[in-house]
Amino acid sequence: MIHAIARYLSLSARLYLKGEAPVIVYSKERTGSVALYNSLVAAGVPAIATHYLDPAKIGEGKLSGSAQWASKHVVQPRRRAKFITLVRNPVDNLLSTFARSEFVDKPRSRGLSPEAALDVTPSELDTRFRRYLDDGEPLRELDWFDSEFRVALRIDVFAHPFDATLGFDRIASGPFDVLILRTELNDRDKAAAVARFLELPQFAMAHGPVTVSNAPGVAGEQADYREQYRDLKRRAVIPRPHWDAIAGSKVASHFIAAGELAQSRERFEAVVEPAAWRI
Repeated sequence: MIHAIARYLSLSARLYLKGEAPVIVYSKERTGSVALYNSLVAAGVPAIATHYLDPAKIGEGKLSGSAQWASKHVVQPRRRAKFITLVRNPVDNLLSTFARSEFVDKPRSRGLSPEAALDVTPSELDTRFRRYLDDGEPLRELDWFDSEFRVALRIDVFAHPFDATLGFDRIASGPFDVLILRTELNDRDKAAAVARFLELPQFAMAHGPVTVSNAPGVAGEQADYREQYRDLKRRAVIPRPHWDAIAGSKVASHFIAAGELAQSRERFEAVVEPAAWRI
């Protein structure tokens, strides 16, 4: 409680007394936003990290204390601020989100121990993933920029061009300055883009534990369930109609290069026909 009050006072002082534009890492879950936030904090930047800023979600309990502060004092009154948003390959984001739900969120809500949460056979995990696809969850996951980002910031990212080969771009809209970064950028390029955006020449990505793919900061690969996650990625198949919906989404067509999508399709697509979408 004391820490929360101190942070609230610090954020307010920087905004109202010093006139500083807050730095807010505002991304969908499982995009590597935590690694970026930790790097900013390590560099002395008093950043905020959140997946939600839409004030309607306050009542749903989805906004942390810092996010509530940002929504009330920055987003709703539209005060000057800098936002950094990461975009991850939607297939990898889908697998990471599913794994987090299956190995952490659902077991925790059911009171299962971490050990029990990991006790899942490969065939059972395949069945759960197929159900996840057939229930239409990917479509909801792909909707974040329309259902959350655009609602909160009043910015339609799809109305602004994005160079998928470069992997980052900047949008200035009213009082808000937004840097969009691909999660898959290497740390050097990611740090360089952030350094220019925040005018912090010495900024660097802080290296956390090395992941199973030797790429620090990728959501899911540093978790306790990393072995199960690696097995999921090795075994997962996405039936063609589901794949067509993912590849044809605005997120995929706007942010992901055709060659990268083709590689994902070759790796994960299955010809098997799924049940119809049920949403």
